[in-house]
Amino acid sequence: MTSLKFYAIISSVSERKTEMRNRKTELIKPIFDLDGTVIIGKIGLFNWNNPKAILKLRPEHLTELGVRIKKSEKMFDILTARGSDEKVFIRKALEKIGMNVRRIITVGSKNKELNKNNRVPRKKQWIVKVIQRKLVDNEKRNLKGLIEIGLGELY
Repeated sequence: MTSLKFYAIISSVSERKTEMRNRKTELIKPIFDLDGTVIIGKIGLFNWNNPKAILKLRPEHLTELGVRIKKSEKMFDILTARGSDEKVFIRKALEKIGMNVRRIITVGSKNKELNKNNRVPRKKQWIVKVIQRKLVDNEKRNLKGLIEIGLGELY
């Protein structure tokens, strides 16, 4: 093998590694809701009394969108109605199935009083307006007023 051919092979391998590394550090622009958007809703992975329930997450629990996010290998952010005590378990569960989650923002609470009067949708809307990133969510009430200004997309 000539040194030129060897250099071309090494260069090609190096370029592929760089491309893969860049893909893994690239951020998907929208921010995503978790339950019903990235993972299938109402399958027993959400329980206010057991924040560890999410650890049962398997690749087959991903929605079509969740599968596309996973296959992209890109980093993505979550904006969820779950409580802050679940954040560490959400990260662990998503990373365990190979998802490249960057930031998890929680706006819910175990305290039912705090979740009254559309508090969760209002908090999601406020955060999206502040960070100026589109929210992809399966619940229309979370997107109220966002779709019209280009910051919401119904999944």
